[in-house]
Amino acid sequence: MKPSRAILLLAALLFICNIWGYDLWAPDEPFFGEGAREMVVDGQWLVTHVNGKVNTHKPPFFFWLIAILSLPFGRVLSLTARLPSALASLGTVAMILRLGRRMSSERTAVLAAFVLATSYMFWDKARSVQIDAVMCCLIWVALSAFASWRAGDLEGRRAGLVFWAAGALAVLAKGPVGLLLPLGIALVTLAVDREIRRWRDFAPLSGPLLFALICGAWVAAATLWGPAEYSVWGALREHFVDRGLHGMHHAQPWWYYAKVLPPRRSSDLKRPPSRGGGSQPASPSWPAF
Repeated sequence: MKPSRAILLLAALLFICNIWGYDLWAPDEPFFGEGAREMVVDGQWLVTHVNGKVNTHKPPFFFWLIAILSLPFGRVLSLTARLPSALASLGTVAMILRLGRRMSSERTAVLAAFVLATSYMFWDKARSVQIDAVMCCLIWVALSAFASWRAGDLEGRRAGLVFWAAGALAVLAKGPVGLLLPLGIALVTLAVDREIRRWRDFAPLSGPLLFALICGAWVAAATLWGPAEYSVWGALREHFVDRGLHGMHHAQPWWYYAKVLPPRRSSDLKRPPSRGGGSQPASPSWPAF
């Protein structure tokens, strides 16, 4: 068996084995499981609600995934609730393998994928009913399309459409951060490499239009046919204003990232240039955003 296939098999075992064997754990797993269960039961798929109460800070995409997988069973199971995270994490490992081959070699790709798949936090999120694994996968889909375009493996317009579509789904999974991260990273990378003019080849009009169509379709439907007490604009205010000014759930001082990012990223400054030159997805220009 090829090492890359062995890594994917190992990841599948780590992420999927026995995720059906124990109940959903508080606090997050029952929240998402109940939200998906209520979608299946009452048919209200446009706006998430838990215990009958409208939820304003979690978009519906992750709940949709759980609910769709649960439809054949008529109820939410531990397996159907955790499977979206497991499959998304497996997809992320596969993209790391591909990226490693492009940046360096097969050996580097296999080692990078092995480190990722066996890292505790990544493994934990892969087996948890939380949005993080799905959003991480969608962000990597966007960044992989961007990297493929820069490497000449994918035509600009097609790569741009994939980038913006993945960003739209990430926004529907966890809000604006799903687009802000890959978009900021892409623009900073081009700016650092003095290639910002190349953005005009990366679906500069059709990409944002596709993003607007995907997100706008849900916004329109939720506004017209969702519960009367739900406001998309109120949710956006919560994500942009409240989260930005006050923090939510994990509030830290304004200088928090100035403290934690430099030590964690200092190794990037010592890393030799990647094959082919230019900024790559692990370069120091990415966390600058």
